[in-house]
Amino acid sequence: MRNKLKLHQLYSQVIREGLPFSYLVEWADQQLMMGNINDAIIRLSLADSREQAISAVVALLGTSILLNEPILLPEISILSQAYVLGVHEQCIEYQADRVLIWCPYAQGQPVPEKIKPEWIRQLQAIFAATDVIKQGLFQYCTQDFPDILEAYREAECEDYAWQVVGIRLDESGQQIVLTLMPNLDFAAEEYGLPDWPVDTLYIDLQCESDKIKISRIYD
Repeated sequence: MRNKLKLHQLYSQVIREGLPFSYLVEWADQQLMMGNINDAIIRLSLADSREQAISAVVALLGTSILLNEPILLPEISILSQAYVLGVHEQCIEYQADRVLIWCPYAQGQPVPEKIKPEWIRQLQAIFAATDVIKQGLFQYCTQDFPDILEAYREAECEDYAWQVVGIRLDESGQQIVLTLMPNLDFAAEEYGLPDWPVDTLYIDLQCESDKIKISRIYD
């Protein structure tokens, strides 16, 4: 049900931007006029306080989706929380939230428990280039999956589609590979949206003077 996504967007605005709860009530009234009738929508339509409206929205959407924001990369603060998983294929593997970060490793060298400062600087440049990466990703999807991207855009949820799950750095600090997967928290079928035909995308980046450029995107 795509209309649920609009409700989620309104909910986020009410919680984070102070939008009046009456916008949630208006959404419910519109659904009833369209014949989308259930107890939770009726409850939201009758809400006469912010608390009642929010409670009704939680009943409609569940708590999981309400906690999720449409992000390609998580907050940069996660880097300070990263912890080492071990050495894998000549890389030190770290985990920061849901993102795996692979840093170059030379045999016999100590394995830092935390990501080293020089790697942090590279990662900060990547996070700062989120908009550039997102623009390149959408251009790729426009070429290879135009119908699917258009469906997501019509539902105003293209920002929910993909998330970065892996970042691989190289010894030179210039070649970077991002691994992306469809957003694990976004259930496309609940909104009548198609699944993406590929499970994984890769984006090759170049970092020059802390400036990020996209070399290629592929699956």
